[in-house]
Amino acid sequence: MAIPIVDLYWLGDPSDMHCPVCGSAIYKMDEEPTLCEHILFTHVDAGDGFDFVSPEIQKQVDRAEELAEDDSEDPVAELAKLLESQSIFVLRYTASCGPMGVAASVGIQFQPSSQ
Repeated sequence: MAIPIVDLYWLGDPSDMHCPVCGSAIYKMDEEPTLCEHILFTHVDAGDGFDFVSPEIQKQVDRAEELAEDDSEDPVAELAKLLESQSIFVLRYTASCGPMGVAASVGIQFQPSSQ
């Protein structure tokens, strides 16, 4: 069973993105992302794909990228199919600016493996 992907949409410029578990800022406008212990990965559609990947899921991310390339699918959706956990979900923030939209996805783990 795939982990859930929660889609949030903005018209215009997006607001800052925060971790829903601890409240830390993940993405702030015009700043580099900051990562708390709950973040498993970050992915930006308009960028180079996965910006950050936790070592514990690197194999699944590599496989998801292969599957997405073969099927011309969304690598985040492919990753969601490969990760099976009741404590992980994906937040996907999509900003619509004109005819093009940009999506930033963040994999969140409620209880990091360090706990």
